[in-house]
Amino acid sequence: MRCIFPSKIILVMFILIALPILLTTEGANATIYYVSTTGSDFNPGTSTQPLRTITKGVLKLSAGDTLYVASGTYTDSIDTWKVPFQNGISWSTPITVAAQPGHTVTIKPKEGNPFFWIAHSQNKYLIIKGFIIDGQNTNSHGFKFEGSAKYVRVQDCEVKNSRLSGILVTGNSSSYHEFINLNVHHNGTTRLDHGLYLSSGNNLIEKSKVHHNKGYGLHIYNGSTTAANNNILRNNTVYNNTTSGQWGCGIFLSSGSGNQAYNNLAFGNFAGLCTHYRASNSRFFNNITYENKVYGIYVGSSTTNGARVENNTVYKNGTYGIFVGDGANTTIIKNNIVHANGINFGLTNTTSSNNFDSNPSFVNAAGNDFHLQAGSPAIDKGTTISGLSADFDGKPRPKGAQFDIGAYEYQGSTSTSSTSTNSTPTTNTFPPPLISPTPGSTLTSPTVTFSGSHTSTDLEHMLSIGNTHGGSQISSSKSMGTSHSMTVSGLPASGIIYVSYWTRKSTGWFRTIHYYRMNR
Repeated sequence: MRCIFPSKIILVMFILIALPILLTTEGANATIYYVSTTGSDFNPGTSTQPLRTITKGVLKLSAGDTLYVASGTYTDSIDTWKVPFQNGISWSTPITVAAQPGHTVTIKPKEGNPFFWIAHSQNKYLIIKGFIIDGQNTNSHGFKFEGSAKYVRVQDCEVKNSRLSGILVTGNSSSYHEFINLNVHHNGTTRLDHGLYLSSGNNLIEKSKVHHNKGYGLHIYNGSTTAANNNILRNNTVYNNTTSGQWGCGIFLSSGSGNQAYNNLAFGNFAGLCTHYRASNSRFFNNITYENKVYGIYVGSSTTNGARVENNTVYKNGTYGIFVGDGANTTIIKNNIVHANGINFGLTNTTSSNNFDSNPSFVNAAGNDFHLQAGSPAIDKGTTISGLSADFDGKPRPKGAQFDIGAYEYQGSTSTSSTSTNSTPTTNTFPPPLISPTPGSTLTSPTVTFSGSHTSTDLEHMLSIGNTHGGSQISSSKSMGTSHSMTVSGLPASGIIYVSYWTRKSTGWFRTIHYYRMNR
């Protein structure tokens, strides 16, 4: 009879107990790999012995791992059919390929492919973050998603100079992707090339600047075998996407069902917001669309059904404010400010109510500040919209007795700009506008000094400057005293920047948001 020693019994018991834990914590021991222009692909990929190419780096990644890329220009082009790297498990255990924090990384592929061509079914829970994608040397897209890839997030990237669309999503079931805080511009050589072109469903585009693309800014369109349903486009700034004819919509929901565009700013396009062709149940709400060449909002054709256009501000567009084409069925137009357009309304087959086309008393229309002044005839004149609980600023709606008309809900401030607080506002407690530069003005220099002042009762104040509404992606600073100034360099050449001026009193923080247009 063979004897089993107690020590062996203990070892076997330990393995049996530990095995389930090991099996359920895949990715817990995440590894960070590094790539540098001074590295070698024969290195292990540590911070002191980095790899040379991104392609080699992604082959090392497992769920939970991160690949950091150091400053420099790289020529990698990653085709996941040829480079079939692993997938993440969830958003808490993804694969991440990112610019190393604080580094500037440009990807300029020399081949005819996108930087990332994501097609394989195993490509799930992948994060691509912080790169400048320059497609000048390629004859393709910046990113291309197809096949069965799902759950890919592209974040904090600039995508420019692609010969085709900046980002293309297509394929049988490529879906559930997220595009966050992107700068997508100067892509395309024909009217069929767009900033972002999505032919699949359940995707998110948010907090992005999309501008100067040859065709549309954001385009949602059914693929040959897929339906582009239930996409969300929110909090984007979309401008100067224009060619000729009907091409050049800032945001175009041209097919699919249940797509939504809200809290977007659209200007300088051929048309601001469009839904057309085979689209059904599209919804536009809380958007601001102004100074577009022809249409502010366009709903067209007999195959467009069930569109809802609610609580938008439509100002000074070239021909029509809101146009609904003959045969577009069951369109609902409610609670919109439509003012100073060539023709404010061109509506057929439409249920229209509580819209406003007289002077709404904007805070500063010339400076593109479309908040409502105290006493505006648009305050409390809207009708309740089910499921709509916040305005363009994210402030509660309704604030008063009833919904206000337009994208902004008046919050009871006497300020000349957008304000927010964590206490009950009273007269003269909100900060005044910045002294310099004049709010709403056009800035022509990459370096600007912003300054303002407060009363002696203010405890503290702060400036934050960003590319998106209320953001601080560019710069921020804080100081004590009765005045504050900040000099900011590296401002963008075009588009809109947002300057938040905060002040802290004994009753809480208060904020004024200012808008400036860049043109240098």
